[in-house]
Amino acid sequence: MGAPPLDNCTAAAVFAKFTPLYLVEIGQFAFALMTIVMLVVHVFTITRQNSTRRSSRLHQNLKFLVAFVYDFYIYCGEHFTALKSHCMSTSENNSDKILFLVHLLMLIDFVISVGDFALLGINKSQLNSKNVNYTLTKSYQVRENRLSIRLIFPLSVTHSVTFTLYLVLGTIIRRFFYPNYDPLLYATIVEGVHMMVCFYTFVSVSIFYYLRRRLELVRQPNRIEPQTEYDLHFKQISEQWQ
Repeated sequence: MGAPPLDNCTAAAVFAKFTPLYLVEIGQFAFALMTIVMLVVHVFTITRQNSTRRSSRLHQNLKFLVAFVYDFYIYCGEHFTALKSHCMSTSENNSDKILFLVHLLMLIDFVISVGDFALLGINKSQLNSKNVNYTLTKSYQVRENRLSIRLIFPLSVTHSVTFTLYLVLGTIIRRFFYPNYDPLLYATIVEGVHMMVCFYTFVSVSIFYYLRRRLELVRQPNRIEPQTEYDLHFKQISEQWQ
């Protein structure tokens, strides 16, 4: 939320007493607080088990890095350093740059989502195919890929759907709402759209924690002794040659 002009006490009082905007900000704060709690729980769990899956956060980290660098570039511009009277206010000078960032993030979302679907299809085809060059290492790799995609794919789909919806709504608001709406109402609408990101962050962390727990439960019953694993390997080889 952008700060009102420091030399305009009336504007600051109006912002502070505008109930819809106040409620939206409280909602953002609540989702952010719940997300922090979930992250602390998740990090504590990972630390105890001494394991992590860095690949599951590649999508979010890549988009965060792009958004941060580009936002820093916009902020350092000559026309963007002035105080604004309401959040996300745009002008003829900076609106095109912000919309370019939105379109760039939507493109990244689309490309990564297509890659996730392609990876899911490759893993399914490998699981369903019969290959005479079957090895124990390949079997282990396919099984690990399957478990990984079961963890990453729901997160990626959730991220893509939510964030794309957020970007589309943000684009529509900038194109059609800004010149026609009261600044306070416009600020409330924009902050309401921003709350989708807070909500998504909380849901994403919760889903990751839930899926990770489920995969751990799936892994435990599948632990077998080395000799049994060798026997299973040779049995599968025999079935491939039949």
